[in-house]
Amino acid sequence: MTSSYPDEVRMAGMEEDPRRLHHANRLYAVLSAVNKAMARKTGRQELLQEICRILVEVGRFRMAWFGIPDGEGWVVPQAIFGDTMGYLASARVSVRDIPQGKGPTGTSLRENRPLICNNIPANPYMIPWREVAARNEFNSSACFPVELPTGTVAGLTLYSSESDFFSEDEEKLLLDIAADIGYALEFCDSEERRSLAEAKLRRKRQALARTRDIARVGGWSADLLTGQSFNSPEASRINGLPTYPIPWERFLEIVLPEDLPRFHRAWDLSMVTGKACDLELRIKVEGEIKWVHNVAEFESDETGRHIRIVGIIQDVTEQKLAQEAAEAANRAKGRFLANMSHELRTPMNGVLGMIQLAMQGELDKEQRECLELALTSGFWMTSSTCPE
Repeated sequence: MTSSYPDEVRMAGMEEDPRRLHHANRLYAVLSAVNKAMARKTGRQELLQEICRILVEVGRFRMAWFGIPDGEGWVVPQAIFGDTMGYLASARVSVRDIPQGKGPTGTSLRENRPLICNNIPANPYMIPWREVAARNEFNSSACFPVELPTGTVAGLTLYSSESDFFSEDEEKLLLDIAADIGYALEFCDSEERRSLAEAKLRRKRQALARTRDIARVGGWSADLLTGQSFNSPEASRINGLPTYPIPWERFLEIVLPEDLPRFHRAWDLSMVTGKACDLELRIKVEGEIKWVHNVAEFESDETGRHIRIVGIIQDVTEQKLAQEAAEAANRAKGRFLANMSHELRTPMNGVLGMIQLAMQGELDKEQRECLELALTSGFWMTSSTCPE
C-alpha cells in the first residue's frame, strides 16, 4: 500500500540525491536518541514530549506532535514540539472522512497506515490547512500510526520546510521509530499500572497499619521449620520482644507459668482442628504483668504439614482491670445487700410479730384495717429488700 497521495510522485532521481546520505545519518541519530530516551523515561507524557523534542532538535523537522483521537473523532495533541506560531491552535484534525480528516494525520489514523504529503501547497487535500501551513513555512508533512496498548491508533505527525522531504529511506526509519514508540508506550502503561497498584497497596498497608496502631494491635509470625519468630513494632511494644528474628521459645518464656497449660491446650486444639487459636493470657514484660489477647492461625504446605503460624496480639490489660474492678464492685454490692438484709430482717421480724399480736385483741373496723395495712407493708418490705 502506497504511503503517498495518489497524485503525488516522488522526485525523479531521488535515490541519487546527495541529501539521501545526510537524511539517513540524521535519522539514525534520531533513532539512537529516541531509543536512549525510551531507556531513561518511564512516564508516558514525559517520553512523548522528549521524542517530539528529539525529532525537531536532532532530526531537524520543523515541528513534531503526537495525537490521539477523542470520542468525537477529533485528534487531540498529547505532546508538541516546534509549534512556535500556534499551528495546532487553528488547524483542527479529524479521523472522520470529512475535509478536516483528509490530511496525512486524519487519513493515517483512519486507515492505520503511514501517509506522506511531500507538497503541501499543491495538494488539494491540504486546503483546510494550506494557509496556516504557509505561515509556518510547512511544505511537507507525514504521519505514522502508533498502535497503543488499548488498541487505539494514535499518530506521530512531522513537518518540514522542504518539499519532497520524505524519501523511502526516511519513511522506513520513521516507521521503525513509530513501532518503537508503540513498544515504549506499552511498557510505560505497564509501569504506570504497576506503580498505581503499588501505590494502592502502600495506601492499604498504611491504612491497615494505622488501624492496628489505633486499635493497639500488633502482628507476629513464626516459621515452624526454622523456629524463628518475627514481631511487628506494635507487637514488640506489647510483648517486649525484639522485631528482628528470635527463637519462638522466647515468647513462651514471658507467659506466666500458671497460664502455660491453657496456652498449650489451645495451641494443640488449633493444630488438630485447623481453627484459629484464640485466647487471653498473662505475660510478664519488664516486671509488669499484662493481659494480652492472642489470635493465631496455622499455615500448611501442599502436604498438609504446618509450616508457619501468623497471629495478632492486643494489650487488653486496661479492659481486664476494668472488668476486674466491675466484678469487685458487684461483689461489694452483694455483701452490702446481704448485710442490709440481715440488719433489716431482725428488727422487722419483731415489728411484724407485734402487729400480729395486736390484731388478736378487740379492734374496731378502722383499727383492724390500719394494722392489716401495716402488716402487708412490712411483709412487702422484707420480701423485696431481704430476699431468702
